[in-house]
Amino acid sequence: MAEAGFYLTADVQAVAAAGRATADTAGDWSAWSVGGTAAFSDAAAAVGNARLAAAVAEHAERWNPVIQRVAGQIESLGFRTSQAAVTVDDADLTGSQLLRTQTQTATGYGSTLLRPINGSVAV
Repeated sequence: MAEAGFYLTADVQAVAAAGRATADTAGDWSAWSVGGTAAFSDAAAAVGNARLAAAVAEHAERWNPVIQRVAGQIESLGFRTSQAAVTVDDADLTGSQLLRTQTQTATGYGSTLLRPINGSVAV
């Protein structure tokens, strides 16, 4: 957002695109968790010690759900960012329409002054 005179502007298209791009990375995070789990499984098999293998497997069991939650949160963040951009754009359009309507209504009323603002004589 950049200040433009007395109001703020937002590049809604850029924000929406950033939200979509962020949401699109959720699949990468999910794939990373699957690949990481496979790597931990390979490491557990390779260590040759039952206690170490159990420790690696236990770590993998804790690690994978965390990364899956991160993937879900990233997807949610992206979608909500895109939705926020749409909401801002809709609010801007609605505000412009209301302002235009109010201005047209006020213009139609004309003046209700009984005398000039700076004059001392009643009209």
